[in-house]
Amino acid sequence: MQETNGLKNKVVEAVTSVLPIIMIVTVLCFTIVPVPTDLFLSFIIGSLMVVVGLGLFMYGADNSIAKMGALIGARLTKS
Repeated sequence: MQETNGLKNKVVEAVTSVLPIIMIVTVLCFTIVPVPTDLFLSFIIGSLMVVVGLGLFMYGADNSIAKMGALIGARLTKS
């Protein structure tokens, strides 16, 4: 039986995907384009929500669509 990745692994994948964009925007906010504190806080909260949402989406896709595709592929090769 194939081992499935947990939700924690998917959230870590989401963090590694989104982190470069967060870092670039953070550097720009503190150097070139200063923004108000409340706007930057909104950006950080939104970034956390994106990471959690992307992690949940990838977990759901991995546990549903990928397994269905494997089952359909196995049946197609038998026919």
